[in-house]
Amino acid sequence: MAFTALIMAANRPAGPDPMAVTRKVSHKALMPFEGQTMLRRVVDIYLAAPEVDRILISMETSEAMRQDPVLAAYLDEGRINWVESGVNLFASVQKAAESLAVSDYPLLITTADNVLHTPSMVAHFCRQCDAGGAGVYVGLTRQATVAATYVDGDTMASYHHMADGSYSTCNLYAIMAPEHVKAAVAMQGGGQFRIKKRNVLKAFGLVNLVLYKSGKLSCAALMKRAGKALGVPLAHVDMPFADAPVDVDNERAFALATRMFRQEQPRQTAA
Repeated sequence: MAFTALIMAANRPAGPDPMAVTRKVSHKALMPFEGQTMLRRVVDIYLAAPEVDRILISMETSEAMRQDPVLAAYLDEGRINWVESGVNLFASVQKAAESLAVSDYPLLITTADNVLHTPSMVAHFCRQCDAGGAGVYVGLTRQATVAATYVDGDTMASYHHMADGSYSTCNLYAIMAPEHVKAAVAMQGGGQFRIKKRNVLKAFGLVNLVLYKSGKLSCAALMKRAGKALGVPLAHVDMPFADAPVDVDNERAFALATRMFRQEQPRQTAA
């Protein structure tokens, strides 16, 4: 099954990220990272993933992307396509969805600051989604997986504590069909992919919020209940990659991602 990838690269509703301002670029996605922009790094990951046959970049204007000459060439060659972002994540996903035909699904959603993702991570996620029967999938990595590589706290990952362990989101989501786009309402309140309490309450209801806070449900059970509240079959994909939850949200995360990229690049090249 071929996926369409949607890479979220717009500024947050509050405006440019402080890191972008410091580096005198218009968007955090266009910050330099190891000789390229972060957005180009993520685009190249998805261009290298055989499970993905179309890439959309969600940004305010296509001209913003053209600040990177390589991305400008990709646009001209049709290797990537621009879609106008909305006022928040939910609106941006809706706008992208409106531009798609049924045959363009499944829709894979990620962000431009997950620079440690790899084509193998994308492949694992897509294959698990393809093999399942849910309408929407969320990529999650277990805390134990992260702890096997990182000193506790290094990644600054926030964990969701379930009866079967603690999990961190990986900024990987899949919407398998157009009728399931409504599940993206859980993103409506913020400028980041985070499962925030207010979003859980608004989208899933008070009972599910209480159960989520109690930690008494397994991850699968919570997904099932949340999916029922949204009217969409919801499931998670266990991502067995310590780097999957790492995103560049601040300077400390940027330094960590840079260090890990330099450590892992020789191994990836050799592979």
